Amino acid sequence: MVQLLRFITACLLLPVIHLGSAQSTTSPTPTTSGANAGDFVRAENGRFMLGNRPFQYIGTSAYWLQLLDNDDDMNKTLTDIASRGIKVVRTWAFNDVTEIPSDGVWIRVFHNNGTIEINTGENGILRLDRIVRVAKQVGIHVLFSLTNNWFPKVNNGTAFGVPVHRRDNSLPLDGTNLPRNYLSNDFGGMDTYVRHFHPETNSADLVHDVFYSSQAIRDSFHDYVKTIVKRYKDEPSVIGWEAANDPRCNSTLPASGVCNPQTVTTWTSDVSTVIKDNDPNHLVATGDSGYYCVDCTKVYPYVPPPPAPSMRRRSAHREGPLTRAKLLARDEDWKRRNLPPPAKKRERSTLGRMIRARWSAPTESRRKRQSNEFGSLFDGSFGVDTEDLANIPTVDFSSFQYFPDQNSYGTVSTSSATSFDQVVQSGIDWIEQHAATANTYGKPATLNSFGIVSNVTSNSYAPFNSSSVVQESGVGTSQSQQVSAYNTWINTAIDSGVQGIIHYQWGVTNIASSSSPALTHQSGVGDSSTSTTTFASPNDGYATYDDAIKSTLEAGAARVDIKNAGGVAKRTLLDL
Repeated sequence: MVQLLRFITACLLLPVIHLGSAQSTTSPTPTTSGANAGDFVRAENGRFMLGNRPFQYIGTSAYWLQLLDNDDDMNKTLTDIASRGIKVVRTWAFNDVTEIPSDGVWIRVFHNNGTIEINTGENGILRLDRIVRVAKQVGIHVLFSLTNNWFPKVNNGTAFGVPVHRRDNSLPLDGTNLPRNYLSNDFGGMDTYVRHFHPETNSADLVHDVFYSSQAIRDSFHDYVKTIVKRYKDEPSVIGWEAANDPRCNSTLPASGVCNPQTVTTWTSDVSTVIKDNDPNHLVATGDSGYYCVDCTKVYPYVPPPPAPSMRRRSAHREGPLTRAKLLARDEDWKRRNLPPPAKKRERSTLGRMIRARWSAPTESRRKRQSNEFGSLFDGSFGVDTEDLANIPTVDFSSFQYFPDQNSYGTVSTSSATSFDQVVQSGIDWIEQHAATANTYGKPATLNSFGIVSNVTSNSYAPFNSSSVVQESGVGTSQSQQVSAYNTWINTAIDSGVQGIIHYQWGVTNIASSSSPALTHQSGVGDSSTSTTTFASPNDGYATYDDAIKSTLEAGAARVDIKNAGGVAKRTLLDL
C-alpha cells in the first residue's frame, strides 16, 4: 500500500501545467522565489501573498516543538517537514504552570501568592526563539497560537466530581498518568487564568468565560501577548498570530448563562488590537473552529462592498452571509445526498464501532425535533460566530477546524454522519462553506487543523477536552480510508481557495535527546520502554509517523506550488 502511494505521489509531483496557451511538464519555480528573505506574508484580496507571488500553503501542526532541547533535533524535525513541501508549522507560544516543574519546559508560572513570572531561561521563552531561528534556516513559516481554550485539570483526588490522578511517567502510559505536555491541552491556557485569578471561588462555581470578561485576566493576558509579539515583530519567518486555539464559551469549566458569540467576538477584537498595536508586521487570525450563528446580532455587521470594474472575478460573486434560507436549502441538499429513502434499509457502516458515538445515526424523533432548528454548528450555542469574527477590522484571516471524531458536522436535521462516505462528504461541505464565507468577507480562510483517527492509532486517542486516553482499540477508519479522506479534503480546500490547509498533527521518532517527560516514551500509549536511544513526539491518536499521510501532504504541497506559480495542476486517480 505504501509503495503504491509513493508511486501515485510521484505522479502528482509531475502534473501538467497550463501557462496561457502553452503546456509544459517542467516544475515551476518554487513559491518562495518571488520573495526576499525580509518579506512578510500579507493578506490581499482574500489570499496570502509573499513577495509578488500568491502564498497558498499546506501546513502541519506540531504543538510540542518547544519540548525539543537542541538545535539538532529541531533542525531534523523541521527539515523533515520542509522536505515534503510543507511551508507552515502551527505550534503553541505558551506553556503555563502553577508551580515550577522539576524538569521539562515552562514559560509562565502563576504563583500561589498571586504573582506571575515569565521564564526567560533556556527551558522557557528561549525555546520559542529556537523554533523561530531554526524555522528560518530551513525555510518554514511559524504560526503561533497565544493560548488554548482547553486545559483539563489533573491532580490527585477528584475534580468536578470526576476521579483524576497525578501524571507519573514512571508507570506505563494508561491514559491517567500521561506526562505533562504530552497532550496538546496540557500546556495551560484560559482556565489556568480563571483558577489563578479566582482562588476564592468554589471549583463548582467557576465558569470558563470569566477569562473573557474579567478585566484583571484580560490585562494579564494582554501583557503576555505584548511580550511575545514584540519579541518577534521583526521576524519574517513568523507568518502570524492566532488569538487562541478554539476559543468558545465553554471548556473543562462550564459556560455561564451570559456568555454568547458577542462575548467571544469582543474579546477577539480586543486581543487582535493589542497584537496590531505591538506588532504591525504580522497577520492576525481568530483561531476558532468555524462555528456559525445565523440569527445572531453582529458586533461587526456585514456591509456589501461597492461594485468596481476592476474587482477580481473571485470577489465579484460574493454570496453574502449565511442565512436561514441558505441553511435550510443546504439541509435539504444534505438529506437528499446522504440519507437513504425511508423504504430502504440503512446499510451497515463500514467503520465499525464509532468513537464516542459521534457518527451514530440520528433517531427519527431527533430529526423531527430539529426539522426547523439549526443545530449547534449554526445556532451560536458554542459562543462562536465565525462570520462576525472574520469581519473584525484587526483580524486578517479566519480559521476553521474539522474533527469528525469529536464534533458533529451535520446540517439542520442531521446531527451526524452515518458512514465513512458521509464523513468525507461532510468535510467537503464544511470546507466549501468556509471558502464561501471567506469570499464574502474578502479575507483569507485557513483550515487551521483537521484530522481523523485511524484504527492504527486509536488506542492513543485522547479528546481535546479530556486529560486521558479513551483506550479503545479497533475504532476509527482504516489507514487507507484516512489517506483517502485527507487527500479529498486537501484537494477540496486547494480548489475552493482556502489559503492555508494545516494537518493535525506531525509525528517524529528520531528525537536524539530530551529533558521533557513528554518525549521520553515511544509513540503509542502503553509503551514505556527505557531501553531506546531515541524519543518520539507525543501521540493523542492523530499523530502521523508513517509515510502514507506524509506523502499525501507532499502531493498537496506540489499542487499548491504549481498553483502559486500560475499553473494548473490536475488531480490524479488518488481522488477517485
